[in-house]
Amino acid sequence: MEPQVDLTIAVHDVSRPIARAVASVLDHTDASIRVTIAVHEIDPASIAAQLERHMSDPRMRFIGVTDGLRSPAGPFNAGLDTAAGEFVSVMGSDDTLEPHAIDSWLRCARTTGADVVITRLRHAGGAAVPTPPTRPFRTRRLDGVRDRLSYRSAPLGLVARARFPGLRFTVGVPTGEDIAVVTRLWFSGAGIAYDRRGPAYLIHDDGGPRTTFTPRPLTEEFGWMYALTADKAFAELPRAARTAAAVKFLRIHLFGAIFYRDDPALWSASERALARSGCPAPRRHG
Repeated sequence: MEPQVDLTIAVHDVSRPIARAVASVLDHTDASIRVTIAVHEIDPASIAAQLERHMSDPRMRFIGVTDGLRSPAGPFNAGLDTAAGEFVSVMGSDDTLEPHAIDSWLRCARTTGADVVITRLRHAGGAAVPTPPTRPFRTRRLDGVRDRLSYRSAPLGLVARARFPGLRFTVGVPTGEDIAVVTRLWFSGAGIAYDRRGPAYLIHDDGGPRTTFTPRPLTEEFGWMYALTADKAFAELPRAARTAAAVKFLRIHLFGAIFYRDDPALWSASERALARSGCPAPRRHG
């Protein structure tokens, strides 16, 4: 029998606390699950050595991913491609789940009939993450525009595999590879529920620098936006959906890029001009 949930954890560095992430899932989930460790550009044996306690657990498997790219898109896509469960899910190797989070997500899906379940987010040992800023107390039949779902930039929780076949993260961009995924989810018209009071997905900050906060040229920083806005599927979204997404891109991504560039040396004349323009897509020639 296939699992109810196929969860992919992408790992690209032997220093990441992968054992902690895996234990938070396998030790505290009653539902039928499979955890796929997508080992990216490193020797799988180096990761297996950290998971000795769980190596005999039939619910865990390894896949190696070699694509020459410094992006989690490859390993996440590899995990999605091999998934066969009713629902798929993804998780960062730095992070953990509170006990029985997946069980709670599944109950939420069954109760509401949702194709997508959004998990509650919290910083480990700290405050809750207030995204998405939904209508007060809203837990089911969420709307991409009215519930401002674009402010949740990662597909953390559950996604029904049959409802969203061929789900793919954006390849070839150094960051923002998950934004096209969530844009497809939030404005699909599918049933979306929020497990607002369930166990949380915990974001840890002790696993080393996250690529999200690493300053890079703006043309690289917004590579995901160029790819997304050039996609026919995005152009065909209702105007209200495109506007909601664009407002979020401006408020969070553009202003965030400016905030994390506090070194004046990072602001060349071309970078300042690009920021003033709202980072429109580069012109295509030929």
